[in-house]
Amino acid sequence: EVLFRFGRKATHLLHSHRRHLRSMAEGRVQAAEMDGDGEVLFRFGFIADVQHADIPDAMNFNKSMKRFYKGSLKSLQEADSWWRKKSEDGPKKLSFIANLGDVLDGQNMDKEGDNMKAIGNLCSVFARADYAPFTVHLVGNHELYNFTRTQLVEGVPIEKPEKYHFKATIPDGAEPALPVSSDDKGFYFAFYPPGADRQYRVLVLDPYDISCMRDGGGRHGIEIYEGHGMDPAGLALLKEHNHNPVGGKGQVNFFEGMKGEEGRWVPFNGGFGEQQLAWLRKHLQAAQQESQRVLLLSHVILHPDATPDRSCRTLLWNFEEVLSLLREFPGVVPLVLCGHAHTGARCFDEESKTHHLTCYSPLEFPDSFGCCDVMADGSIRVIGNGKEPSWTAPPDCPAQSSL
Repeated sequence: EVLFRFGRKATHLLHSHRRHLRSMAEGRVQAAEMDGDGEVLFRFGFIADVQHADIPDAMNFNKSMKRFYKGSLKSLQEADSWWRKKSEDGPKKLSFIANLGDVLDGQNMDKEGDNMKAIGNLCSVFARADYAPFTVHLVGNHELYNFTRTQLVEGVPIEKPEKYHFKATIPDGAEPALPVSSDDKGFYFAFYPPGADRQYRVLVLDPYDISCMRDGGGRHGIEIYEGHGMDPAGLALLKEHNHNPVGGKGQVNFFEGMKGEEGRWVPFNGGFGEQQLAWLRKHLQAAQQESQRVLLLSHVILHPDATPDRSCRTLLWNFEEVLSLLREFPGVVPLVLCGHAHTGARCFDEESKTHHLTCYSPLEFPDSFGCCDVMADGSIRVIGNGKEPSWTAPPDCPAQSSL
């Protein structure tokens, strides 16, 4: 609205201000990059958007990048070997592994049983990661294409490896951080990372809490559509902001006529509900009172500047509410880790003192993954492999107790 009212001059000034803030933040990061000194408090591995399927390689939807559907499984296997080495040779063993969602592709729904074969192949890799106490599985849109929300809450049973269940709730062996979510169908939860002496909380968020595909069970426009599997409330909200046939059958261009931040209003994104936002607030308050810090994990991106080229096409529906909440607790959340976009990006939010990192996908950038060293001095060192860059987030503003 401001840009519309004041015209091109205001647009130029706003964009210049954004570039200035971004360059300041990047300068701080670059000054601290690859500093190998300091005590590591805890370390965890991460990977995003593996999107494995036993199908031939193909171009993405806009024909700009090749996708290695079979090869992405090999990238996960490479990540397993890399994490094992980091755990065995590094200053700390891995506290956990974060699978940031979209681990299998929606095209596994084309043939009955392929989704179970694909998730079995993937879980056989996660199951052998005995160097980490547990793996955290986030839900992306492709998990909801392949399985229902109920299946992902209760756990998808895997034939091989036996006794392994693929689930999107708090993993066995993780120490829950209070308050526990009262939503028994939610994918959001909190835990204390092993080895961190309760100095940190890790919060896993559910960006499909409000979504036209909240209940999962199929792909929008194919297995589910308006009146057949789509969530009515989520679809109604989506239709308020996107006047393309977002609830119809068949594949359509959801982005027709959508510009800038409007581009987030598409079926494969979603938002946080009021209950989840209240839960998030309670954790931020508790962390601040106890002089703790918080890491946030979400499949969908929370900051416009953390979307590649600021396209906003992989952005949370109600990102403004989330950023406003984080800005009430400056320094409490040093890092937000996301996937979803396939191409990496990062930004620094000056008001909240938060680094937002969007990870590269091995589906399009083979062998791209990494690990995070959370340092005792409050800095966070990202060690990347493949296309994923290595950098260090300095301790811009340690969490301060309000007591």
